[in-house]
Amino acid sequence: MVDGETANGDIEINRLNIGGGWFLTKNVLAKLEYVTQNYDGEGYAGSPYDGAEFNGVMMEAVISFKK
Repeated sequence: MVDGETANGDIEINRLNIGGGWFLTKNVLAKLEYVTQNYDGEGYAGSPYDGAEFNGVMMEAVISFKK
């Protein structure tokens, strides 16, 4: 959680990120994450972040060409 104060009022950002990864082969790593994030506070009133939130699953893979 991050919170602060602007000229318009208090703001708060809450984020939870849980992830894990595993090697599919010696040089290929796969990673899966769940993310949830929301914006709260009077400082966001009238802005695009007013009541904004995000949650979802993210998957990525990395390939290493190192011997």
